[in-house]
Amino acid sequence: MTPGAIPEPLPVGDLASAAAARIRASTPLLLAPGEAVRFAVSVEHDHITDVAFNAHRCVTLFACCEAIARWAPGRPVTEAARLTAADLLGLLAGVPPSKADRAAAALRAFRAALAAGVAEAPDRCAIPTRSSG
Repeated sequence: MTPGAIPEPLPVGDLASAAAARIRASTPLLLAPGEAVRFAVSVEHDHITDVAFNAHRCVTLFACCEAIARWAPGRPVTEAARLTAADLLGLLAGVPPSKADRAAAALRAFRAALAAGVAEAPDRCAIPTRSSG
């Protein structure tokens, strides 16, 4: 690996085949050195049908991403877009305060992928904006 390069995150879910089913991956969100997260979201008729993610090096970040990936399928896009970091931390037990910022990072990556999925076709709904995570 090239010095300073971000290693490819380990995949969770099948991003390669999911892309063929109109799931669009967001640009990786780079956090601390070596930490990165990326989501892919499929949206049909204003509802999330599938979520996959890549997360690397941080167990708390991975747990936050997994919680989103389990929670979101079947929900309306507007409901998923309103998920907050506090809501996400409420789905998880025992996240240390020093790692609570990982919930906001996971949500930023999820929202980017959600916006990309919604933008793919006119039958998808708009995502409400929210100033804080």
